[in-house]
Amino acid sequence: MKKKYINKAVFLDRDGVINYDYGYVHKIKEFKFKKNIFKIVKYLNENNYLVIIITNQSGIGRGYYTKKDLMILHSWMKKKFQYKGACIDDIYYSPYYKLSKKKFSYKEKMRRKPNKGMIIEAKKKWLINIKESYMVGDRDIDKKLAINAKLKFIKVKSNTNLFKIITSKIK
Repeated sequence: MKKKYINKAVFLDRDGVINYDYGYVHKIKEFKFKKNIFKIVKYLNENNYLVIIITNQSGIGRGYYTKKDLMILHSWMKKKFQYKGACIDDIYYSPYYKLSKKKFSYKEKMRRKPNKGMIIEAKKKWLINIKESYMVGDRDIDKKLAINAKLKFIKVKSNTNLFKIITSKIK
């Protein structure tokens, strides 16, 4: 029996979209949410979009922090959204760094943006209809991912009104 891909999703880059990007953010005390991000996620939830974070985290591969450090941060982040009445449905990350001394599987390498590995995994798990879904990011690598995965792309800049941009494109 063929699966029905019925859910629509908005994939959000983390650093630069969810939070300010200070470089390799992995500690709660370094994490500063972007203005209106809770309002945006709540809007997406109310409009029946899954909200999934897609993030490269090469700091793990570089040895700057561990997967455990990242899990602690992401758990805290999800709780902050819940507290504000918004829901992050899932988070996918890539720890891969090509010059790392650590060994990475092919699957882990394919997760790194602009490869579409994280999108493929989310699509299967959440039965996502790609044609009705979006990627929101602040960098060219996010746009390349959107192209590779056949997602509609919304580019945001650090000083723009995210809520206005997203609500004007996603209804």
